[in-house]
Amino acid sequence: MPAPAATAPAGNVFRRHLGDAPRRSQLPAVNTENRMTQTRFRLALALAAGVASLGAAHAATPPADLVPTTDAAVTYAVQMTGKPSGTMSIAWDAESGKMRVESLMFPGWLLLEPRENRASMVVDAQRVVMQMPGDVAVRAAPRLPSGAQLSEAGEATVAGQRCTLWDFTSLTEGTGTLCVTEGKLMLRTVARTMAGEEVRIEAETVSTSPQEEARFKVPDGYAPASAPRR
Repeated sequence: MPAPAATAPAGNVFRRHLGDAPRRSQLPAVNTENRMTQTRFRLALALAAGVASLGAAHAATPPADLVPTTDAAVTYAVQMTGKPSGTMSIAWDAESGKMRVESLMFPGWLLLEPRENRASMVVDAQRVVMQMPGDVAVRAAPRLPSGAQLSEAGEATVAGQRCTLWDFTSLTEGTGTLCVTEGKLMLRTVARTMAGEEVRIEAETVSTSPQEEARFKVPDGYAPASAPRR
């Protein structure tokens, strides 16, 4: 009786069926690498899209004016070429649109009513009020230079408040940079006029608390007086 065929080890049996198929560790990694590359590409696209949308969301809109959207009171340091440095305080009543301007350069304080094109000098020491030319209501208040072209120039912090920097060019009033809050509160102006004068106005203290209505009214009993001629 012929001798039984020798039984091949289990490993040899699998090897016969699989031939010379490579082990898993020897399989080409092309497909896996392709999938990883595609995944990275998708993530990169998503990240780029997110950054782009984030930048668009934070792009500031140039202010149309410098009239604060809420009540405010700001004390500014004022420097001008050839003139003594000083301070000026401006308070805004958002509801009425009125402003109160105080400075040691004035004999009293200015009550500005731009909506009525009206300005008054109130002298408490003499209990009198002088009607000023209507254009004072515009010229004495913070405003954008006439015909100014604005371009965003970054951000800054002035008197503890964040504001957006805006470079401006005006054919009639010169060039410079404004720093304005989201609420349209001007915190700093650095400018050079067409005549070559340099002007710097910068907030030292800022309050956005509600202002008392009485601060924007001429007290009862004040007599009218004639404004000085210009």
